[in-house]
Amino acid sequence: MRSRVVWFIAALIVGFLTTAPGYAQVGENMLPNGGFESGSIAPYGVYDSDGETTAEVVTDCEGADVPEGPAEGTYCLHVVVPPPAEDEYEYEVGMSDNNYTFNKGRRYTFSCFMKCKSGTLQVRMKPERGEEPYEAYNEVVVDVTPEWMEYSVTTPIMAEKVTPASPTFHFNFSAGDFWIDDVKLYEAEVPDEGATYTWTGAVDLNWNTPANWEVTDSIYNWTWPNEQFMSNRVNEDCDLIEIANGNMVTRAGGLEITGASDGSSEAVLTIDNSSGLKLQNMSIAKGNNVRGRVEVGNGGKLSVNNLSIAQGDGSAGALNVVNAAVNVSGQLTVGGKGAGSIGKMEIENGTAKVGSELFIGRSTGSEGKLEINGGLVQASYVCLGLDSGAAGKLEIKDGALSALSGAGHLVIGQNGSGTAEVNGGAVGVNVLTVGLDSYSTGKLEIAGGSVDIGAVLAVAVLPESAGVVEITGGTLTSSGDLQLTAFGDSAAMSIKGGEVDIANEFQMNYSTGLLSELVMDGGVVNVATKTILNYGAGIDSRADFTLNGGTWNSADTIYVGATPNGGNAYLTINGGTMASSGTLFVGNPGSGESRIILNGGLLQAEDIAIDALSNSLIVYRGGELWINGSAVNETAMQGLIDAGEIDVPDNYEITTIGDYTVLRLPAI
Repeated sequence: MRSRVVWFIAALIVGFLTTAPGYAQVGENMLPNGGFESGSIAPYGVYDSDGETTAEVVTDCEGADVPEGPAEGTYCLHVVVPPPAEDEYEYEVGMSDNNYTFNKGRRYTFSCFMKCKSGTLQVRMKPERGEEPYEAYNEVVVDVTPEWMEYSVTTPIMAEKVTPASPTFHFNFSAGDFWIDDVKLYEAEVPDEGATYTWTGAVDLNWNTPANWEVTDSIYNWTWPNEQFMSNRVNEDCDLIEIANGNMVTRAGGLEITGASDGSSEAVLTIDNSSGLKLQNMSIAKGNNVRGRVEVGNGGKLSVNNLSIAQGDGSAGALNVVNAAVNVSGQLTVGGKGAGSIGKMEIENGTAKVGSELFIGRSTGSEGKLEINGGLVQASYVCLGLDSGAAGKLEIKDGALSALSGAGHLVIGQNGSGTAEVNGGAVGVNVLTVGLDSYSTGKLEIAGGSVDIGAVLAVAVLPESAGVVEITGGTLTSSGDLQLTAFGDSAAMSIKGGEVDIANEFQMNYSTGLLSELVMDGGVVNVATKTILNYGAGIDSRADFTLNGGTWNSADTIYVGATPNGGNAYLTINGGTMASSGTLFVGNPGSGESRIILNGGLLQAEDIAIDALSNSLIVYRGGELWINGSAVNETAMQGLIDAGEIDVPDNYEITTIGDYTVLRLPAI
């Protein structure tokens, strides 16, 4: 979380005294004090978590290997950044000023002069939204040298109005001693719209035949989309390529739908009106800071061997499929590679069938998003956040995601981070993992619809992984086990509604898992066999299950502390119902501290076994404990209390209700 406390008041005052320009003349600096000629840093402000970073307005670069005065004017800014902590990120120390607006249809250039005391250091320049989630509108990491040099980054044409906006610096790459001057944020020229290439099919069905295209507004008089490069790239002046006459067009090679190299234009391919395109490979937005988009609609069809969206630093690519079909016989990658690259894919009442892997956020620094609003997405392996530093998001509102053939695996966070939101529709997979490899993070949210798993759901699988599952509605069904912290560091599960059905065991801390936590406030959970808190983890492990509401049914035994390796387990019941058709075990030879804390609600089992050799105990303070009377009668229940295996308050009663011996508080 960024800390803005240090400079917030100063920035607020300046915000009231100056305007927050959004519209300006092209080339006119929007920053009122970009050269620090007021003798102050404001309205910029430096932020960090501990206040050790310093920023001072000075008149010379004292101590620099290359002695120089300011780059312009009388003053410049001297910044000293201490060494970052091991767990800190580059963005946690920086300088921002969120007094501005990026207007729709405009482009903005953020520039400055910088020099360092000696050697080189890295600084990120990021035109961004000035509040969470701080989206970047292009960004660049520059290498600052001992001599004054100008650095810049330009936004794409803004698709929407963004306010507040900030020309932000990130400093926390390493310890640094450097100077900044002549900071500018200005509106850049927006180039004229490019050419439109319309398919006619006048000669044949070959994309490469120039006479098959009609061209308008080409400033270079090119006659077909690839004439500039004579390869798989489209013309840089291309604004729109349209196939909409019902033809199935073929292309022998690949194709790149990529706009101008400076990001000033977006290349768009539309396949519409039952038309189609068949080719080998396709890339959408391939290159640094470029943009591209493909629209397939109204019965259109795109057939390709491999398809990648957003490949390059700062690239932005999109694929939208509406009432149409996309067939990828190999891999489909959404958010392919590159720092700050963003790939998006949206399916609305269409189909996308992938013969191999579907990657959402593939390489370090990339972001990918898949949104399903109807129709079907099908692949053998679906991965959200493949590499470390990659981020993938899946959002399902309607329709279906299927990974039942081949590997049949949905991975939410493989080495990077992944999030899946199921608000409707259906997910069907053989295996679902949330946080797979070391240092990965995953989150599964189910608010509606259904998630059906043919084999196992595992959360926090390998060491140092972490996963979260939140269920507020819908259904989750596993035909195998549900493992909460398999071998990983931590897993958390929250159930507030909906229904969970587990055909085999529910396991917390399956093997070497360290921490697992389950909080249930509502809904229904049905476990066909055993419920196990701390299955087999080591002495430093801990499993916590808190039941506040809802119903938990276990058709077989409930173990609170099954591990023989010294781990701890805690079941706290404040409300709701937990029922077992088998024995309630508390502790196991070799287990650590095993506790059931009953404050309210109802806990029911057919028998009870409290391990006397381990640190095991039931702490009763309210609610009701029901044990089948054929296994534990009233005398035996009192014996457990007298032996100290059940800790009770001064006032309690033991009674028989039907076939069950009941421990409860006396009626008032």
